[in-house]
Amino acid sequence: MNEVRTLPRDRALTVYWQGQEEPGLLLYGLRRPDRRPQIDGAELVPEATEVSDPWPLSGEGWAVDLWTIRDPRLPAGSQWCATLERVLGRLLDAGYEVAWFAVEGDFADPPALFDPEMMGEGVYAAASRETGFICRDDGEGDLKALTDADLSRLRPPAEAVWSGA
Repeated sequence: MNEVRTLPRDRALTVYWQGQEEPGLLLYGLRRPDRRPQIDGAELVPEATEVSDPWPLSGEGWAVDLWTIRDPRLPAGSQWCATLERVLGRLLDAGYEVAWFAVEGDFADPPALFDPEMMGEGVYAAASRETGFICRDDGEGDLKALTDADLSRLRPPAEAVWSGA
């Protein structure tokens, strides 16, 4: 399916912060398990109200760091895309192989990561060196998720991590 899926922005851009639902973002960075890129959350998203320490997820041959970003002043319009692209670029510059933003619950462990059959309802921005920045959302109205074709483009750089290529 190559159509853009939409989600209600006010419900999709929420996180759980200290047990409360708050406006915010979930940020993910895929890395090889033997690499630990060093990045300060406050430096990563300096305009955010609060950024958690990275929460590590891992399995055979892969690791993902997850940050929760609480920010009641989420940017809109052209500022939205520029902010997402800048943050994802910082993760790539720090050494992550693929970085993305997604809504709560839209994560699958490798090898299902970025498989359109397993996820794809809520990844709305992503980047890798191979694909560059991918985003369908304009920062207005409903949140627009990536298409199945977009997710498929992210699979080769992600698979290179867990396959050890």
